[in-house]
Formats: sequence, structure tokens, C-alpha cells
Amino acid sequence: SLLSEGVTAMKIWPFDPAAEASCGQYISNADLDIALEPFRSVLYLLRARARYAGSRFAGAAEDLARVCEARPSNARVLHKVGLVHAARAVEAVVQGKDPAGMFAEALAAFDESVRLAPDVPLGPYDRGTALLSLAMALPRYQDPEPALVRAIADFDRVLELTPDNGLAFCNRGLAHLKRGELRHAR
Repeated sequence: SLLSEGVTAMKIWPFDPAAEASCGQYISNADLDIALEPFRSVLYLLRARARYAGSRFAGAAEDLARVCEARPSNARVLHKVGLVHAARAVEAVVQGKDPAGMFAEALAAFDESVRLAPDVPLGPYDRGTALLSLAMALPRYQDPEPALVRAIADFDRVLELTPDNGLAFCNRGLAHLKRGELRHAR
């Protein structure tokens, strides 16, 4: 490793390719734009976190969409997208609006996140929680049963990965209770 060879610091200079093209004399705006792109993703991600923390979910969703353009197969980013859309859906329920479209966006992001990182329990846990929330909101709009069945399967997966996860036990119990399965709700 570099540490074992005595390297304790490194320069990360994204402008080297552009500077080399002009022998260090000039960097064009187009090259500057290309070199800064990885840093923009980080800034959008940080702003999305701040917006999410401030309950500005629509803005967080916009920022995360830009991050996804740069990192389309990043499970952690997709997980955050799922969280933001789930929060927007809950917000819609509170406002008396139909949350189905936002829940669909949340579930699509969670599905992709879980596909990319199947052994990370946070993905199925948060997807299960979103499904449980959807099931609680759905009686006004449609049958909650499919969402409850999927939520239980997600909580089962979390408990396979982390058998001592009390929140997963609790939420699985709530899903069984909502289905009228009192025996399984314990």
C-alpha cells in the first residue's frame, strides 16, 4: 500500500490533463468545466443533505437528480433519493394530496439501491418503512395489501442480515398488525 511505502499525502489536481495540453499556459473554460464536475457532485450532495434536514424535499430531490447524472449506479446516492421521495410522499399525505407518484419514485430508487447493494440492511429497511408508510396512506387511494406484503419481505431480509434489529422487528409487527395477522405481529 502507499502508506507502507511512506506516502502520507497526495495531491489531487483535476486540471493536470488540461494544463498539460497547453504546457501549463492555459486551461479553457470547457476543460475547467470537465475538471470541476466531480466536485460539483459532492457539492450537490451536501446541499441535498442540508435541504433534506430543513424539510425542503423538492430542492433536495433536484440536487440528488444532478448527483445521479454523475453517479448513476451509486447505491448510497440512490438510497438518499429514495429517502427524499418517501419524505415528499409523506408530506403529500399530510397536505391531503395523492402520494402514489412520489412513493413510486421512492420505491424505484430503493429498488435500484438494494439491487446494487443487496447485503446492506439499510436499503431494505428504509424501503420497507416507505412501503409501510404507503400502506398506511393507501386505503384512501387503493388496496394496501401488496405494499404490506413487500414491507414484510423487506423487514424479513433486514432481520436475516441483522437479527438483533429491533426497529425491523417492530415495523414487521406493525405490517402484520395492519394486515390483521395478530399472531404474527408479536
